[in-house]
Amino acid sequence: MDRHLNLNISRLLTWGTLLSLLFITLSVVELFITGTHITTYEELNILQLLKGLVSFNPTDTLYFALLVIIFTPIANLFYVFLYFIFSKNFISAVCALTTLLILASALILGLAV
Repeated sequence: MDRHLNLNISRLLTWGTLLSLLFITLSVVELFITGTHITTYEELNILQLLKGLVSFNPTDTLYFALLVIIFTPIANLFYVFLYFIFSKNFISAVCALTTLLILASALILGLAV
């Protein structure tokens, strides 16, 4: 593999992890400031989650952090897929796309249940 590919993958994973850590820390700070507690949701509504994120709801901030950490490897696979397409390595692109579709379908089915 190309050195730039490895470097960009590393950067993407690092930034995704750091962003998730930032939101987890923000959630803990919100817990102490508001004096509330973390609740669980029966269903995850993305629009409600974003509204709660803006209104400093610690539960929504924590759920957003979890979504960021879940979507980080998916974004990584999407980047690798595009890299292989543009470098005309179609066998590796098909492998990356297959893995990406399996992860995406598992995530969609997990959210639907």
